[in-house]
Amino acid sequence: VVLSSGVLAPNQFVPETRLESGTLRRCVMGLRLYKDRPCPIIVCGGKVDKQRGGPSMAEVMRDYLIAMGVAPADVILEDASTDTFENAAGAKAILDERGLHRVVLVTDATHLYRAGLCFQQQGIDFVPAGAHYFSSGYRGNASDFLPDVEGLQTTSAVLREVVGLAWNKLRGRY
Repeated sequence: VVLSSGVLAPNQFVPETRLESGTLRRCVMGLRLYKDRPCPIIVCGGKVDKQRGGPSMAEVMRDYLIAMGVAPADVILEDASTDTFENAAGAKAILDERGLHRVVLVTDATHLYRAGLCFQQQGIDFVPAGAHYFSSGYRGNASDFLPDVEGLQTTSAVLREVVGLAWNKLRGRY
């Protein structure tokens, strides 16, 4: 199961919808796992803004994976969800329909904890597969304590997960 994080809308320079960097990282990880052991891949992500035209996130992910060599019959769309909890509920329906009970859950490492809670709540047994880690060990120097764009991105990702955890808890999702 590969979770989306967003897509980029067409613009005057690029006429088609394309994967946002987080979704691309996750698709690349799903592709790597698929090449090691071909199996069905559920791609999750609907249209967050239903007023906008164009494909769902799952459709853009499917097209990328097929272009990279995944058999079209192996890509399964879950394209109705707008958040992680809905990703899990949609994936659960697909898994139940196909008699599958255990998955590899592909998302960014910072998102794995919250996504895992959502998948556990649905009763889905999963193996986590982090597609992106901010650090693999500290080998820095004094300049690392100065503000920079990478630090802001890391802070933003962590804050998003904290808010997402609180939001889901308040809504009784887990």
